[in-house]
Amino acid sequence: MHNTRILFVGGSNLLYGLNHRSRHLLTYLQQQVGQVDAVAYTNFSSGQQSVLLHNLWHGLRHLPWGSIQVTEQNHHRQIIVRKLFLPHPLNLLAQDLWCYQRLQSVLRPPYALGIVGHAENALLARMLKRRGLVEQLIYDDWDYYPGLEPNRLGAWMMAQREQSLMHTADLV
Repeated sequence: MHNTRILFVGGSNLLYGLNHRSRHLLTYLQQQVGQVDAVAYTNFSSGQQSVLLHNLWHGLRHLPWGSIQVTEQNHHRQIIVRKLFLPHPLNLLAQDLWCYQRLQSVLRPPYALGIVGHAENALLARMLKRRGLVEQLIYDDWDYYPGLEPNRLGAWMMAQREQSLMHTADLV
């Protein structure tokens, strides 16, 4: 298993919040596997949400050159994608397309295994699988995401994404 290459899409949980299980899984994988590329997301302004205009200016300033950052240590890479600043329904439709477009230049396929957490990555996972960038895909289902949405439209959209991801994945 030490020659295996894994792509782990952990999203913002890898950078923010307290003691999320995705961090524990990533640490375990890095100890057991030859190479793990971990994809994390940061806010458009890469900081805590504060004044709207400040966040917008900070994000736009970094968009052309700083929309993706890659660091490598001991054959493991952390890839941080700066998410777009979009209103909620549009965010669910466009964010993972943006992430896939940004990741194309830095991924090192093929990966024997792709692990995706969070239903927001449904389209990203489908593109990774369909284009043969990952041989096997696991959906690590952390939560019931439609229940976290603020309105019915968002809940319905997230439910559709979660169903799509469950059908795309080889294992849930």
